[in-house]
Amino acid sequence: MAPVPQSTIPVGDRALGYALRRLSIDRFELADDHDQAYFREGFADTRRYQARFDGHLPVVGRSVLDVGCGYGSSCFEFARQGARRVLGIDVNEAFVAFAQRQLEREPELHGVLEFRLVGAEGADLGERFDVAISKDSFEHIADPERYLEALKRYVGPGGEIAIGFGPLWRSPYGSHQLAMTRLPWVHLILPERVVMREYARLGFPGPTASFADVAGGLNKMTLGRFEQILRDPELEIVYFQTNRTTARSGRALAALARLPGARELCTFNVYALARYRPA
Repeated sequence: MAPVPQSTIPVGDRALGYALRRLSIDRFELADDHDQAYFREGFADTRRYQARFDGHLPVVGRSVLDVGCGYGSSCFEFARQGARRVLGIDVNEAFVAFAQRQLEREPELHGVLEFRLVGAEGADLGERFDVAISKDSFEHIADPERYLEALKRYVGPGGEIAIGFGPLWRSPYGSHQLAMTRLPWVHLILPERVVMREYARLGFPGPTASFADVAGGLNKMTLGRFEQILRDPELEIVYFQTNRTTARSGRALAALARLPGARELCTFNVYALARYRPA
């Protein structure tokens, strides 16, 4: 979004923008080694992701599909844990190219691990997997219902689908704005146009006209909508938990989520494992 002259912005919006600016960072800049740092941190992050399934997500001896694999850290982690086959797919060419370069440095994984660029979620892969994993991406999918149908095709009958992500839209940082401000629920308190102007001013990459436009895109996924999506007659829910964390602040929110009317506002992540049982 191009900078808008202050004189054309309504007085109320200017006041709200000023208040948000006082609570925000001065400028957003990516570190020079952002890609490598994100890749390195991804190994521990993947182990945390698995731990949040309480032992329901083993990969040893299994074929694993990582849908939306990003830089590929999770795929490397699964392969090193003993998965029989790991395929990472993504629609982002730069991510796949980065992952492939990393794989070139580990020839011992070439018979197990593969990365593939796909044109869209649901692309025909020519094979099915024991488990399809959607890690930290469900809130970014423009059409999550169609995406779930694709995951079912990827695993086939009896296969498992693991979905874990956060923050959920109505939780304190549901708009992924922690890089901008620590003000909780800012996306629910302030109009979207005001927050987007601040995104643009700070120099966040890509278009910033709406939350759907920010890097990765946001579909405003709520807990209620996710539960509705999972009410699929072809899915058997094996595991479902929310607010999985060891952080003190997270445990406090989890306690608050049990209060009447607070579940959506205080549920920040969700982890679900489903088995595909076609009719």
